[in-house]
Amino acid sequence: MQILNRFLAPAFAALALAAFFAATPARAQSIKVVVNAAPITSLEIQQRKALLRLVERKSISDKEATEQLIDELLVQQEGARRRVTVADEEVNSRYASVAQSTKLSLSQLAQALAQGGTSERAFKNYIRGQLLTRKVLASRFDVSRAVAPSDITAQLAQQQKEGGGSSAHRYTVRQIIFVLPKNAGSGEVQRRRQEAMAMRSRVSSCEEAATFARGLRNVAVKEPTTRATSQIGETLDKQLASLKIGGLTAPERGDNGVEMIALCEREAISDDSYQRQKIQYELADEKFKAERDNIMAELRKRAVIDYR
Repeated sequence: MQILNRFLAPAFAALALAAFFAATPARAQSIKVVVNAAPITSLEIQQRKALLRLVERKSISDKEATEQLIDELLVQQEGARRRVTVADEEVNSRYASVAQSTKLSLSQLAQALAQGGTSERAFKNYIRGQLLTRKVLASRFDVSRAVAPSDITAQLAQQQKEGGGSSAHRYTVRQIIFVLPKNAGSGEVQRRRQEAMAMRSRVSSCEEAATFARGLRNVAVKEPTTRATSQIGETLDKQLASLKIGGLTAPERGDNGVEMIALCEREAISDDSYQRQKIQYELADEKFKAERDNIMAELRKRAVIDYR
Protein backbone atom coordinates (compact mmCIF):
# COMPACT_ATOMS: atom_id res chain seq x y z
CA MET A 1 0.00 0.00 0.00
CA GLN A 2 1.26 3.47 -0.78
CA ILE A 3 0.30 4.73 2.68
CA LEU A 4 2.25 2.02 4.45
CA ASN A 5 5.19 2.28 2.07
CA ARG A 6 5.48 5.96 2.87
CA PHE A 7 5.79 5.05 6.55
CA LEU A 8 8.53 2.47 5.97
CA ALA A 9 10.38 3.50 2.79
CA PRO A 10 12.99 5.67 4.58
CA ALA A 11 13.82 2.75 6.83
CA PHE A 12 14.29 0.45 3.83
CA ALA A 13 16.79 2.82 2.26
CA ALA A 14 18.90 3.55 5.33
CA LEU A 15 19.07 0.26 7.22
CA ALA A 16 22.07 -0.92 5.21
CA LEU A 17 24.04 1.77 7.08
CA ALA A 18 23.05 0.46 10.50
CA ALA A 19 26.32 -1.40 11.01
CA PHE A 20 28.20 1.89 11.05
CA PHE A 21 26.33 3.26 14.07
CA ALA A 22 27.53 2.65 17.61
CA ALA A 23 25.17 1.37 20.28
CA THR A 24 23.64 4.04 22.49
CA PRO A 25 24.53 3.67 26.18
CA ALA A 26 21.71 3.20 28.67
CA ARG A 27 20.41 6.38 30.28
CA ALA A 28 18.49 7.07 33.46
CA GLN A 29 14.85 7.63 32.66
CA SER A 30 11.95 9.59 34.05
CA ILE A 31 8.29 9.87 33.09
CA LYS A 32 7.73 12.84 30.79
CA VAL A 33 4.13 12.33 29.65
CA VAL A 34 1.19 10.19 30.78
CA VAL A 35 -1.40 9.37 28.11
CA ASN A 36 -4.61 7.85 29.48
CA ALA A 37 -2.58 6.42 32.41
CA ALA A 38 0.16 5.05 30.10
CA PRO A 39 3.61 6.63 30.60
CA ILE A 40 6.13 7.86 28.05
CA THR A 41 9.65 8.06 29.47
CA SER A 42 12.63 10.24 28.70
CA LEU A 43 14.46 7.11 27.52
CA GLU A 44 11.74 6.35 24.98
CA ILE A 45 11.96 9.92 23.69
CA GLN A 46 15.74 9.73 23.25
CA GLN A 47 15.48 6.29 21.60
CA ARG A 48 12.92 7.64 19.14
CA LYS A 49 15.25 10.50 18.20
CA ALA A 50 18.11 8.01 17.71
CA LEU A 51 15.91 5.71 15.62
CA LEU A 52 14.92 8.50 13.25
CA ARG A 53 18.55 9.55 12.89
CA LEU A 54 19.28 5.95 11.87
CA VAL A 55 16.41 5.13 9.52
CA GLU A 56 15.53 8.57 8.15
CA ARG A 57 18.83 10.35 8.67
CA LYS A 58 17.12 13.39 10.17
CA SER A 59 17.21 15.06 13.57
CA ILE A 60 14.10 15.97 15.51
CA SER A 61 13.59 17.80 18.79
CA ASP A 62 12.49 16.25 22.07
CA LYS A 63 9.08 17.87 21.52
CA GLU A 64 8.66 16.34 18.06
CA ALA A 65 9.69 12.89 19.31
CA THR A 66 7.29 13.21 22.24
CA GLU A 67 4.35 14.11 20.00
CA GLN A 68 5.11 11.15 17.71
CA LEU A 69 5.11 8.78 20.69
CA ILE A 70 1.84 10.25 21.98
CA ASP A 71 0.19 9.67 18.59
CA GLU A 72 1.43 6.06 18.47
CA LEU A 73 0.24 5.38 22.01
CA LEU A 74 -3.20 6.78 21.20
CA VAL A 75 -3.35 4.54 18.13
CA GLN A 76 -2.34 1.49 20.21
CA GLN A 77 -5.10 2.24 22.70
CA GLU A 78 -7.63 2.73 19.92
CA GLY A 79 -6.48 -0.55 18.36
CA ALA A 80 -7.01 -2.40 21.65
CA ARG A 81 -10.47 -0.86 21.96
CA ARG A 82 -11.40 -1.91 18.42
CA ARG A 83 -9.61 -5.29 18.69
CA VAL A 84 -7.40 -4.49 15.71
CA THR A 85 -4.26 -6.65 15.60
CA VAL A 86 -1.28 -7.32 13.33
CA ALA A 87 -0.34 -10.94 12.51
CA ASP A 88 3.25 -12.15 12.99
CA GLU A 89 3.16 -13.40 9.39
CA GLU A 90 2.57 -9.86 8.16
CA VAL A 91 5.43 -8.44 10.24
CA ASN A 92 7.86 -11.15 9.08
CA SER A 93 6.90 -10.50 5.46
CA ARG A 94 7.67 -6.78 5.82
CA TYR A 95 10.93 -7.53 7.61
CA ALA A 96 12.00 -9.77 4.72
CA SER A 97 11.23 -6.90 2.34
CA VAL A 98 13.64 -4.69 4.29
CA ALA A 99 16.43 -7.23 3.86
CA GLN A 100 15.71 -7.58 0.14
CA SER A 101 15.54 -3.82 -0.49
CA THR A 102 18.85 -3.20 1.31
CA LYS A 103 20.50 -6.17 -0.48
CA LEU A 104 21.23 -7.88 2.84
CA SER A 105 20.54 -11.44 3.88
CA LEU A 106 18.31 -11.88 6.92
CA SER A 107 21.32 -12.72 9.08
CA GLN A 108 23.25 -9.69 7.79
CA LEU A 109 20.30 -7.43 8.53
CA ALA A 110 20.05 -8.82 12.05
CA GLN A 111 23.78 -8.22 12.53
CA ALA A 112 23.51 -4.66 11.19
CA LEU A 113 20.67 -3.91 13.58
CA ALA A 114 22.62 -5.31 16.52
CA GLN A 115 25.68 -3.26 15.64
CA GLY A 116 23.44 -0.20 15.35
CA GLY A 117 22.40 -0.56 18.97
CA THR A 118 19.05 -2.24 18.35
CA SER A 119 17.85 -5.75 17.45
CA GLU A 120 15.81 -7.78 15.01
CA ARG A 121 13.01 -8.04 17.56
CA ALA A 122 13.02 -4.29 18.27
CA PHE A 123 12.81 -3.42 14.58
CA LYS A 124 9.98 -5.90 14.06
CA ASN A 125 8.14 -4.19 16.92
CA TYR A 126 8.64 -0.88 15.08
CA ILE A 127 7.23 -2.39 11.88
CA ARG A 128 4.31 -3.80 13.85
CA GLY A 129 3.59 -0.32 15.18
CA GLN A 130 3.49 1.17 11.68
CA LEU A 131 1.23 -1.61 10.42
CA LEU A 132 -1.08 -1.19 13.42
CA THR A 133 -1.26 2.56 12.84
CA ARG A 134 -2.35 2.01 9.27
CA LYS A 135 -4.93 -0.63 10.24
CA VAL A 136 -6.44 1.40 13.06
CA LEU A 137 -6.71 4.52 10.93
CA ALA A 138 -8.16 2.48 8.07
CA SER A 139 -10.78 1.06 10.46
CA ARG A 140 -11.84 4.63 11.18
CA PHE A 141 -11.69 5.72 7.55
CA ASP A 142 -14.36 4.17 5.33
CA VAL A 143 -12.32 3.41 2.22
CA SER A 144 -15.33 1.79 0.54
CA ARG A 145 -17.12 5.15 0.59
CA ALA A 146 -14.05 7.19 -0.35
CA VAL A 147 -13.61 5.53 -3.75
CA ALA A 148 -16.37 4.69 -6.21
CA PRO A 149 -16.52 1.01 -7.32
CA SER A 150 -16.57 2.18 -10.94
CA ASP A 151 -13.19 3.88 -10.43
CA ILE A 152 -11.72 0.64 -9.05
CA THR A 153 -13.11 -1.40 -11.94
CA ALA A 154 -11.73 1.05 -14.49
CA GLN A 155 -8.27 1.00 -12.89
CA LEU A 156 -8.27 -2.80 -12.72
CA ALA A 157 -9.25 -3.06 -16.40
CA GLN A 158 -6.47 -0.65 -17.34
CA GLN A 159 -3.89 -2.68 -15.40
CA GLN A 160 -5.02 -5.92 -17.02
CA LYS A 161 -4.90 -4.29 -20.46
CA GLU A 162 -1.32 -3.17 -19.81
CA GLY A 163 -0.36 -6.57 -18.40
CA GLY A 164 0.07 -5.18 -14.91
CA GLY A 165 -2.73 -7.06 -13.20
CA SER A 166 -1.68 -9.71 -10.70
CA SER A 167 -2.95 -13.29 -10.70
CA ALA A 168 -4.49 -14.83 -7.59
CA HIS A 169 -3.71 -18.18 -5.99
CA ARG A 170 -4.88 -20.46 -3.23
CA TYR A 171 -2.01 -21.96 -1.23
CA THR A 172 -1.85 -24.94 1.11
CA VAL A 173 1.13 -24.48 3.40
CA ARG A 174 2.75 -25.80 6.59
CA GLN A 175 4.77 -23.68 8.96
CA ILE A 176 7.97 -25.17 10.37
CA ILE A 177 9.56 -23.49 13.40
CA PHE A 178 13.06 -24.09 14.73
CA VAL A 179 12.17 -23.08 18.27
CA LEU A 180 14.31 -20.55 20.15
CA PRO A 181 14.03 -19.13 23.67
CA LYS A 182 12.89 -15.52 23.94
CA ASN A 183 16.35 -14.36 25.07
CA ALA A 184 18.30 -16.27 22.40
CA GLY A 185 21.60 -14.67 21.44
CA SER A 186 22.73 -13.96 17.89
CA GLY A 187 24.98 -17.04 17.88
CA GLU A 188 22.11 -19.34 18.79
CA VAL A 189 19.84 -17.71 16.22
CA GLN A 190 22.50 -18.17 13.53
CA ARG A 191 22.97 -21.83 14.48
CA ARG A 192 19.27 -22.53 14.16
CA ARG A 193 19.15 -20.60 10.88
CA GLN A 194 21.93 -22.81 9.50
CA GLU A 195 20.02 -25.93 10.62
CA ALA A 196 16.93 -24.64 8.80
CA MET A 197 18.95 -23.91 5.65
CA ALA A 198 20.41 -27.41 5.74
CA MET A 199 16.94 -28.92 5.98
CA ARG A 200 15.66 -26.67 3.20
CA SER A 201 18.30 -28.02 0.81
CA ARG A 202 17.46 -31.66 1.57
CA VAL A 203 13.68 -31.88 1.12
CA SER A 204 11.56 -31.64 -2.01
CA SER A 205 7.98 -32.16 -0.85
CA CYS A 206 5.68 -30.91 1.88
CA GLU A 207 5.33 -34.39 3.39
CA GLU A 208 9.08 -34.94 3.32
CA ALA A 209 9.63 -31.59 5.02
CA ALA A 210 7.18 -32.45 7.81
CA THR A 211 8.71 -35.89 8.36
CA PHE A 212 12.27 -34.55 8.31
CA ALA A 213 11.42 -31.73 10.73
CA ARG A 214 9.76 -34.08 13.22
CA GLY A 215 13.05 -35.97 13.45
CA LEU A 216 14.89 -32.87 14.66
CA ARG A 217 15.09 -31.55 18.20
CA ASN A 218 12.99 -28.54 19.22
CA VAL A 219 11.32 -28.16 15.84
CA ALA A 220 7.56 -27.56 15.62
CA VAL A 221 5.50 -28.55 12.59
CA LYS A 222 2.11 -26.86 12.20
CA GLU A 223 -0.88 -28.52 10.57
CA PRO A 224 -1.57 -27.67 6.90
CA THR A 225 -3.55 -24.49 6.34
CA THR A 226 -5.03 -22.91 3.22
CA ARG A 227 -4.74 -19.22 2.40
CA ALA A 228 -5.68 -17.17 -0.68
CA THR A 229 -3.72 -14.27 -2.14
CA SER A 230 -6.22 -11.86 -0.60
CA GLN A 231 -5.46 -13.23 2.89
CA ILE A 232 -1.68 -12.81 2.98
CA GLY A 233 0.76 -9.96 2.47
CA GLU A 234 2.02 -9.00 -0.97
CA THR A 235 5.61 -10.02 -0.21
CA LEU A 236 4.68 -13.51 1.00
CA ASP A 237 2.34 -13.95 -1.97
CA LYS A 238 5.21 -13.20 -4.35
CA GLN A 239 7.45 -15.69 -2.53
CA LEU A 240 4.86 -18.47 -2.67
CA ALA A 241 3.89 -17.71 -6.27
CA SER A 242 7.49 -18.21 -7.43
CA LEU A 243 8.35 -21.13 -5.12
CA LYS A 244 8.28 -24.64 -6.55
CA ILE A 245 5.69 -27.02 -5.08
CA GLY A 246 7.28 -28.86 -2.16
CA GLY A 247 9.82 -26.10 -1.57
CA LEU A 248 10.35 -24.01 1.54
CA THR A 249 10.67 -20.25 1.93
CA ALA A 250 13.96 -18.83 3.22
CA PRO A 251 14.35 -19.04 7.01
CA GLU A 252 13.16 -15.94 8.87
CA ARG A 253 13.44 -14.97 12.52
CA GLY A 254 9.95 -15.03 13.99
CA ASP A 255 8.58 -14.54 17.48
CA ASN A 256 8.98 -18.23 18.35
CA GLY A 257 12.20 -19.03 16.52
CA VAL A 258 13.52 -19.43 12.98
CA GLU A 259 10.56 -20.08 10.71
CA MET A 260 10.00 -21.48 7.22
CA ILE A 261 6.85 -22.14 5.20
CA ALA A 262 6.52 -25.33 3.17
CA LEU A 263 4.41 -24.99 0.02
CA CYS A 264 2.21 -28.08 -0.33
CA GLU A 265 -0.19 -26.98 -3.08
CA ARG A 266 -0.79 -23.94 -5.26
CA GLU A 267 -3.92 -23.37 -7.32
CA ALA A 268 -4.72 -20.46 -9.63
CA ILE A 269 -8.11 -18.99 -8.79
CA SER A 270 -10.42 -16.38 -10.29
CA ASP A 271 -10.20 -13.89 -7.46
CA ASP A 272 -9.37 -10.26 -8.07
CA SER A 273 -10.36 -9.20 -4.53
CA TYR A 274 -6.77 -8.62 -3.45
CA GLN A 275 -5.97 -6.51 -6.51
CA ARG A 276 -9.21 -4.57 -6.15
CA GLN A 277 -8.46 -3.89 -2.49
CA LYS A 278 -4.97 -2.71 -3.37
CA ILE A 279 -6.30 -0.33 -6.03
CA GLN A 280 -8.94 0.91 -3.61
CA TYR A 281 -6.33 1.91 -1.03
CA GLU A 282 -4.10 3.49 -3.67
CA LEU A 283 -6.95 5.67 -4.94
CA ALA A 284 -7.97 6.56 -1.40
CA ASP A 285 -4.43 7.55 -0.46
CA GLU A 286 -4.82 11.33 -0.72
CA LYS A 287 -8.20 11.32 1.01
CA PHE A 288 -6.74 9.13 3.76
CA LYS A 289 -3.94 11.64 4.45
CA ALA A 290 -6.41 14.44 5.10
CA GLU A 291 -8.68 12.25 7.21
CA ARG A 292 -5.72 11.03 9.28
CA ASP A 293 -5.24 14.49 10.74
CA ASN A 294 -8.92 14.65 11.68
CA ILE A 295 -8.82 11.23 13.35
CA MET A 296 -5.69 12.02 15.36
CA ALA A 297 -7.19 15.33 16.48
CA GLU A 298 -10.28 13.46 17.69
CA LEU A 299 -8.20 10.88 19.60
CA ARG A 300 -6.23 13.67 21.27
CA LYS A 301 -9.40 15.53 22.19
CA ARG A 302 -10.78 12.44 23.96
CA ALA A 303 -7.49 11.61 25.69
CA VAL A 304 -6.14 12.72 29.05
CA ILE A 305 -2.56 13.84 28.32
CA ASP A 306 -0.47 14.93 31.29
CA TYR A 307 2.88 16.57 30.45
CA ARG A 308 5.28 16.31 33.40
